[in-house]
Amino acid sequence: MAINLTEKHFQWLAKQIAPLIQNGKLSDFQELVENFCQNRKFDPDLFRKISEEHWSTQQMIEAEEQRLDAEHLYLDETKNYIGE
Repeated sequence: MAINLTEKHFQWLAKQIAPLIQNGKLSDFQELVENFCQNRKFDPDLFRKISEEHWSTQQMIEAEEQRLDAEHLYLDETKNYIGE
C-alpha cells in the first residue's frame, strides 16, 4: 500500500523523524520512504540530503550532551573527592 505523500509530509519525515533514527539505519529509513511514496515529484536525492543533515545535527547534539554529562559527573566526583 502506498500513499501520495505531499512535500509537507516529506519535510516532516526528513526534519523531525530522520533525526530519531538509530545510527546505521538512516539509509534503510530513506529507502522505506522512497518505496512507500507514490508522489512523482518526490526527489529522493533532496530527501536524503535534508534527512542526513538533520540526522547529523541530532547526532552532534547528543554527543555534546553526553560530553557535558560526563564532564559534570567528573566535576561532581572531583568535588566530593576533595571534600568541598
